[in-house]
Amino acid sequence: MSKLSTIEELYNNVKEKKISKIEASKILESLINDSDNEYVRTRAIDIIRDLSIRNEKVFKLLEKSIISDESPLVRYAAASTLILNFNETAKEPLIWAIQNEKSIYFFKKILDLLESEVSLQMEKIYLMVIEKLKRLYKLNYKDLKFILDIDFQEYLRFKKEFNDFLEKFNIAEKHKNNLLRENTEIGYKGLGRVKASKEGFITELSLADLDVIPESIHLLPKLTRLEITRCKLKEIPNKPPDLSNLKYFKFNNNELEKIPEWVNEIAHKERFNQRYKEEGVNSFEVPALTLLGFLTGKDMIKISSFEEIPQKYGQYYNVNKEGYITGILIEYPEYPRIGIFPVLLCSLKYLEELYLVNQNIKKIPQCIGDLKLLKILDLRFNKVKIIPDSIQDLKNLEYFNLQNTEGENQINYIPKSINNLEKLKVFDLRGNVINKFPKSLEKFKVIKK
Repeated sequence: MSKLSTIEELYNNVKEKKISKIEASKILESLINDSDNEYVRTRAIDIIRDLSIRNEKVFKLLEKSIISDESPLVRYAAASTLILNFNETAKEPLIWAIQNEKSIYFFKKILDLLESEVSLQMEKIYLMVIEKLKRLYKLNYKDLKFILDIDFQEYLRFKKEFNDFLEKFNIAEKHKNNLLRENTEIGYKGLGRVKASKEGFITELSLADLDVIPESIHLLPKLTRLEITRCKLKEIPNKPPDLSNLKYFKFNNNELEKIPEWVNEIAHKERFNQRYKEEGVNSFEVPALTLLGFLTGKDMIKISSFEEIPQKYGQYYNVNKEGYITGILIEYPEYPRIGIFPVLLCSLKYLEELYLVNQNIKKIPQCIGDLKLLKILDLRFNKVKIIPDSIQDLKNLEYFNLQNTEGENQINYIPKSINNLEKLKVFDLRGNVINKFPKSLEKFKVIKK
């Protein structure tokens, strides 16, 4: 049985009054002093806090943990217990901790706690934490809070990867501790994403290789330039950044389920649309081009015909005499990749040709059926697994290409109704693994497998 299991049993026994707090305190103190497992020591301190065990011996133990324990998890557990259970008498060890602490984990957790539990007795400690972070980050409070959130996210990722690494390789304790300090202390990592600041406000920010963009991005009031690239976004902030001063925006090479609504809002801003309007694009359709520019990091180039493209790769568009977009082409051998089929493209009612080649697209939206005039749909070398039923509404579709690198993609669903597209001449599925190929399509002579 693990020590953690034993601790939980101890906690339950105290709650059920099978043993006294005094007996439990002795066992917990022993674990804190003797265990070499930081999670055991942390949990033992948490239980002391939850059971409201308050005495001079416990206070001294917590004070010792703050000063000498190597684990930031333990140091924070001790600090939080002092704040919640000892309050006024806790100031001296807490002041020492704030003056000497460097851990990202400690400062992130202690700041969150003090913001939710701040009292008159703890106000001095709260202000000391903020002043320490201001000195470290050289930013205003709201701006540094966002960077601290980024640092904390990186800390969590490093810890997970580091623990996996330690399971595979035997590293000397000295080297292990050095690596931990270098990657878990407040330093240049989060600030490396700040490209410019003025009077403590972040003005230019570049976010890359993140899984989550912290909600605190909405706290940044002075942003003029924002880049979000190469992120596998599992979570997208509900509150958008302040867009009032934004002059440059890039949102490319990301993996995401959907485009955040606030990104679409930026695409509709007049200051980002002027170029395309001057090129004669209908004002209602300009945001689609602006959005594609954000998603690639490059402006779309107007061309009269795709047959006149000056080079093999690029990103182009064309319009009819009334300024409505009739063709879009984005194709590069590697980058940039838009990472998604933007729903906003479904609003282009005059679109006849759409080439989104090698763009890491995983899903064709149901709204594809709104493109009634579409003749060419080229989605080669993407990761599409399901062809939506609404494809049947593309009555003018002549060319549909989902060709892929041999065996790298599996298509799980092809609607039988695709057989009703009377104008379809090419339906290219080469290189895909087809799961449950519809029998009604097996005689479709233009299908290439």
